[in-house]
Amino acid sequence: MKREDRILKTIESLFMEQTLGVLATQKQGEPWGSLIAFASSENLKSIFFATPTFTRKYFNLTRDSRVALVIDNRENRPADFSEAIAVTASGNASILKSPRRKEAERIFLLKHPYLTSFVKSPTCAMIEITVDRYNLVDRFQEVVELQLD
Repeated sequence: MKREDRILKTIESLFMEQTLGVLATQKQGEPWGSLIAFASSENLKSIFFATPTFTRKYFNLTRDSRVALVIDNRENRPADFSEAIAVTASGNASILKSPRRKEAERIFLLKHPYLTSFVKSPTCAMIEITVDRYNLVDRFQEVVELQLD
């Protein structure tokens, strides 16, 4: 198996296991972190999340679409320093309209069916992060960057 394929397989497994990540947005150079539920497309080129339109993250990404999302598998144990994996997905966020929104909702709700009423709320937006790059950190020090086409 090629190195790139191994990296993608690791990311895919992590994304299937984890439900939450930390989204980084910014407003005029001031960073903002938000805990979000996420789901990814099968090819890992898109990550979807839902947010009310009155949140700071929504406001920030409508003004600057550049975002980063950090997903990890730490358990807050000493072994995390040698076993934990963290992935940072960097890209651009966009607010989805139908029919793309419907597809994103389907993917998102397959992973998070308990969030159906939240996603279907009239004040909730579906967001797509189009991933440009993944940075994978393994064993606390090994960093691998993967550019997506």
